[in-house]
Amino acid sequence: MEAKNSPLRLLDFTIFSSKIESYLPENPEDINLNALPINIDFERLSSDDPEDNSKMIKIQIKINPSKKKYGYVMSFEAGGIFDIAPSSNINKEIKNNLLGISAVSIMISQLRVYIQNITSYSTCGTYLLPPIDINDLIEKKVKSEKKH
Repeated sequence: MEAKNSPLRLLDFTIFSSKIESYLPENPEDINLNALPINIDFERLSSDDPEDNSKMIKIQIKINPSKKKYGYVMSFEAGGIFDIAPSSNINKEIKNNLLGISAVSIMISQLRVYIQNITSYSTCGTYLLPPIDINDLIEKKVKSEKKH
């Protein structure tokens, strides 16, 4: 079946910073890449121009930042610019869901591929960022924003 394009468009994706280091034990069997803790934070930035429908999603992913597990210690920061196709006829709620939830999910997916590629050349082998519960991540973000 033919796929229909989403009204959400990814216009640009950029890696702002990337850091990876191996954190090796004496016994290589002590490495479990699936057990590495993951921290994710993101910002949704909009233009001040009311005519500009684009939104930038800035995301930070830190893997094993406190070196609690052997394997990798990594941090990445990236940005993506999204907009809604001008020809799409969608309501505000759907537009907000696309720019607020789907765009964050796309950014995580983009970084997943980047991390997989960069670790494929590294000491501990390829790391595949596991699927992330986007709804939980969004809920935690909303709660943290309400505290500030």
